[in-house]
Amino acid sequence: NDARNNGVVAAMAAQQFNQRNGSIVSEFATLPRSCDGLKLNATMWNTFMSPEDALSVFVGETMPRVDPDVIVGATFSSVSSPLSQLAGAYGVPTISYASTAPQLDTKDLFPNFMRTVPADTGMPFTGRCRADENDWRAVGIIAVDDTFGRGYAEILAEELDIFQSTETTTILIPLNNEAVVRDLLHLLRDKRIFFTIFGSVGQLEMTGRAAIDLNMTGPDFAWTHAWDLRSLVPSPDPATWKVSELIAHEFLRGSGSIGVSGFVPGPRLDALAADFARQDASDYAYFANTGGPQAAPRQAEIDGGLTDSYAGFVFDAVSTVGLGACEARRKRDLGLLTAMTAQKFEGVSGSVRFDPKTFSRPSDSALYELQNLVPIGGDWSRVEVNQTGVWTGTSADSSGWDDSRPFIFYDGTSTPPWDGVTRSCGAGTYLWDNECLACPAGTSQSSSMNVGSADSCIGCNETAYSASGAAECTSCPQNSFIPVAANAHDGIARCVCDKDYYATEWPLENACRSCPDNARCQGGMTGPFPDEGYWLAPYPPRNHAETYRCRYNWICKGGDGAATCQEKWFYGRGNEESCVDHKGRTIDLQNTNHWCHQGWNVESPMCAGEVRGYWYLDAQAIKCPNGEKRNTEAFVFSAAMFILVLFLFFVINNLIRPFYPVFDAVLLTYQDIGLITLFWFDWNERLSRVFFVFRVALLDVDVYEPTCAIEWGFNEA
Repeated sequence: NDARNNGVVAAMAAQQFNQRNGSIVSEFATLPRSCDGLKLNATMWNTFMSPEDALSVFVGETMPRVDPDVIVGATFSSVSSPLSQLAGAYGVPTISYASTAPQLDTKDLFPNFMRTVPADTGMPFTGRCRADENDWRAVGIIAVDDTFGRGYAEILAEELDIFQSTETTTILIPLNNEAVVRDLLHLLRDKRIFFTIFGSVGQLEMTGRAAIDLNMTGPDFAWTHAWDLRSLVPSPDPATWKVSELIAHEFLRGSGSIGVSGFVPGPRLDALAADFARQDASDYAYFANTGGPQAAPRQAEIDGGLTDSYAGFVFDAVSTVGLGACEARRKRDLGLLTAMTAQKFEGVSGSVRFDPKTFSRPSDSALYELQNLVPIGGDWSRVEVNQTGVWTGTSADSSGWDDSRPFIFYDGTSTPPWDGVTRSCGAGTYLWDNECLACPAGTSQSSSMNVGSADSCIGCNETAYSASGAAECTSCPQNSFIPVAANAHDGIARCVCDKDYYATEWPLENACRSCPDNARCQGGMTGPFPDEGYWLAPYPPRNHAETYRCRYNWICKGGDGAATCQEKWFYGRGNEESCVDHKGRTIDLQNTNHWCHQGWNVESPMCAGEVRGYWYLDAQAIKCPNGEKRNTEAFVFSAAMFILVLFLFFVINNLIRPFYPVFDAVLLTYQDIGLITLFWFDWNERLSRVFFVFRVALLDVDVYEPTCAIEWGFNEA
């Protein structure tokens, strides 16, 4: 269909040249008088898309029958390559409108070849920028195993590799072996993004079926083709499609095509389309004389309009032939090929000009188009091809793709599928083997686009900690830190108090408190211990710890090391006999009973409580004869001591004072001194023993406590 229509376009270009009609190419209307009588005669030949058939037709039919001055074609690079070499041997130049293989630019091999379409060296650049816009770094390239496919794939891979070292894998598929295609496609199962380079609809169908069977289509995949999608699906009517409905709905769905377009919007294209619509197929029935019955166009095809954008390059190729022939006639020493490569004019495909070294159309003189197969009204059962963007530049400094509408992918959204390559990781993670892994506990990583490995996770300092996957380290509460001996910074449980501070909980939720006056603190999880002459509660502090000065300072011995620890710590991390200090060392706890003199109870404020097994005479704690046993002997001993004290009081008050007034004055003096000894002065132990004599004079029955036999408290006294 496209070949027949392009033949019509070629004949139309020849007619306009012959008629000097400048409605499309203005130079036709201003040809010099030396070109009067110069006309173009176009005949149609069928290459059957086969190099062998093309060479056979050229040698066996074309040369003997018409002896051509120039060949316009062929379509496929695999055909143009040998045909241009053979035709060159006969002195016949070749100008192609669709052969894009880069190898054809090699003038040592193809000195008589030129083209109005840019070589594939330009199109892969646009594909690379397409990958750039979608942030694709892993791409599979599927190309037909011929001159066109290999050349295009090689340049595309090079372009993608230049772009931030994109990882590409290329497979070359045979022309017609579906089993091999399936096996080769399986090699790309780790890819999600594909560029395809096919030479025929059959190859596209074959690859599409294999991709569908291997579940390589869907919302997680993106396919981009070096093909004109509009030529495959020219309208929503499946009857006009060149591909099966399965391929259109499952393989081409949401895919795109990047291709050079011979249709540059404007008056020239409008004029060509209008003129084409007026053509009568019967006027071109003569194509069958040289190209066979299949070469003759059908009226329905012409009525369907121009669908193949290469038609613009066809028209401009024939125009180049006419203008070059005129130039060669005017300058008789100028060959036709040289004259053709020197032409510059505005054609249907844009500004036509040729590179003087390669004889190819420069890529910056052509229009590249991005097409997209999209649903109609959101219904994928009815599809159409939209142009979503055009290429407006060919260098890295250019503006790149100019998108006129969003590109729609397989899932109906404009969000590009992930290519399976993790380029960066979020805060709290690092990149390793294409995965984002959480930074280990005790480290942090704050960048939202981290490309580093585990080394990018920075360890928390001595006053901070973190769980795994942390963006920032969390500071320990005030006056606390994590000692080196902890060997980890994985949670607040690692935080311990500085020296001269103590904790009221574990784990620490609040700041460590300053050590109270008249006490010392070893930090860590240990509690404060009192100085000599002072007492504090012998329990792990729950809030503010406070010391109290003892009435008898020698009874409060104080401590010389930590004796308490936060219970939760030694239940969770240690035991009741150990704790951790400010250096993170495990230390043995001292006994809080040692804070009081022997015989005094540390759990009573200021060590004032009694201890079983002792009896008390004033401020003196004396062991009971039978220890802690409260038996008959203990009762007898206690009763005897109690009677002795009462007898002593009786003697002083009833037998001495009434008869010896001087002693009464002495007793009053003793009592005054006894009262003074009760003041909270810093009496030492020896003085306290002496003071016992004076305190007895106060006649206080509580001077003796019979604790060997019974419990003795305030009520008993």
